[in-house]
Amino acid sequence: MKGLFGDLQTMPTEEVVVYLGKQKASGTLNLERAWMHKQLRLQKGTVVNASSNDPREFLGQFLINLGYITEEQFHRAYETQKQTKIFLGRILIMIGAVTEEMLLSVLNLKMRETLFEAFLWEEGSFAFLPEEAQATQTELKLSAPLLEMYANGKQRKEQWKTFRQMLPSTDIHFRVSKEKFSDILFKTSLVSRIVRLAEENHNLAEIALQLHATDFFLFQHIYALIQAGILTPKTKDEPLFNTPEEEAVSTSKDLLLQAQSCLKEGELREASLLAKRAHARTPTTETQALSQSTESHLLNELRTKWLEQKRTPILTIPVEQIKQLSLTPPERYLLSRIDGKRSLSAIIYVSPLREVEAISFFERFWEKGWVKFLQSDSADTMPISSSSSTHPALPLPKTVGESPT
Repeated sequence: MKGLFGDLQTMPTEEVVVYLGKQKASGTLNLERAWMHKQLRLQKGTVVNASSNDPREFLGQFLINLGYITEEQFHRAYETQKQTKIFLGRILIMIGAVTEEMLLSVLNLKMRETLFEAFLWEEGSFAFLPEEAQATQTELKLSAPLLEMYANGKQRKEQWKTFRQMLPSTDIHFRVSKEKFSDILFKTSLVSRIVRLAEENHNLAEIALQLHATDFFLFQHIYALIQAGILTPKTKDEPLFNTPEEEAVSTSKDLLLQAQSCLKEGELREASLLAKRAHARTPTTETQALSQSTESHLLNELRTKWLEQKRTPILTIPVEQIKQLSLTPPERYLLSRIDGKRSLSAIIYVSPLREVEAISFFERFWEKGWVKFLQSDSADTMPISSSSSTHPALPLPKTVGESPT
């Protein structure tokens, strides 16, 4: 079989999947949209392995979401992994957090969810590179036939439309009917956590972060709880619209030119923002390439500035004051994880947020004076604070530390 390339607007994910399934193809399928990249290994029309750069689709996030491990257990496993380079799942088995059977079950779920989420993409590109089938003992443990996944994926796509009609915005809060909740038969740990968070007045976006959940997985449970009368949306908020700054720019070409200019000037944050807006408005190969390039430059700059040396964030304002701040769900989530013990890289690694976004948020916290950072493990190290609006360059060693991704 020859290679297969194209865009998802012309040949949607489900058509790619059914074609490769019928061909009993073996090789590597790459799916890309904006910053997201998924890679699936195929053996004779069956998926045997899948990876994604979306943090919510990492193994640890699935284990936390399903209630198999806590964030603290994930943090300890991460610290061990940095020292030993042992596979995360193997470490969790060694410390007794999960069994091998549990891990295999979650890996199979993770593999399927990675592909299912791409069924919801309305744009993007795909590339299939064929190769000879060379199944290994490890790969044989993970198996998901493409034709079976095609049928399930098509059903999910229709379900997603129903979910979004009922829940058009992630800013929705819920009323909780405790009486009806006490009567249901499907009261799992995950359902109980969703109800508790809704009762604490968390909106949909905050619940997703707290549970480390993928969109479809969470919406599916929320929808079931609404149908059962346990949750009721408090408002019917409209989806978010473009910002005034974005509306002021008339065309995608204007945005693209401005992004290229900012990139040349070294204004990486602005370049990344403009490139993303250009791609969102008129997706093309050029806008996607620029969006990926600017973000890559920005991430490298942020890693150099913040992750080359071990830093431990410390809150400089009372928790009560944080509650009064106007924060986005990701900002509130990250601030709530600061305990004076976990390093910056550990918090970022455990979080369901993308690395570039998480580091940017922490940089903003520092600029606002909400946090300071202790460098290295020494108790005598002077904290880095943001006492003025103009910050001095941070002293960093020459060696590059390990990335949390």
